[in-house]
Amino acid sequence: MGHDIGSLAMPRAGLSVPGASRPVEVVSVHPMPPRRPSTMAAWQDGLRGLPATSDDTLRVLAGDFNATLDHAETRGVLDRGYVDAAAHLGQGLTGTWPVGAPLPKAAIDHVLVDDRVSVDELEILDVPGTPHRALVAGLTLPHGTV
Repeated sequence: MGHDIGSLAMPRAGLSVPGASRPVEVVSVHPMPPRRPSTMAAWQDGLRGLPATSDDTLRVLAGDFNATLDHAETRGVLDRGYVDAAAHLGQGLTGTWPVGAPLPKAAIDHVLVDDRVSVDELEILDVPGTPHRALVAGLTLPHGTV
């Protein structure tokens, strides 16, 4: 199951984590890049179509958002109950794309977590063969019952 925008799918996976207070859903985020006026609407629709947090499920949205935290569309996603893992740990301006290009790196790859999830650590790593850096987040889910 996923949210399909233009030619890019954004699949979701449900997880049952022992001891977690709720089921967990992870969404692989990759909206259409806003490279020209004709792709702007698909990019906006992709970010606007991401699910909000909910009482019954903990969500993690992770991937290439094709947007920095300065974009209104990204702030709109955060306003739906999410925290940016990198920003939370003081790394929100660390560039993730493009690697190996003369352009300055922009922070367009993100791990957004439900604000009930604790962000414990984050590594931003170079990955050979891709122009994006990887974000590896250490998270603690809330324990207990719903």
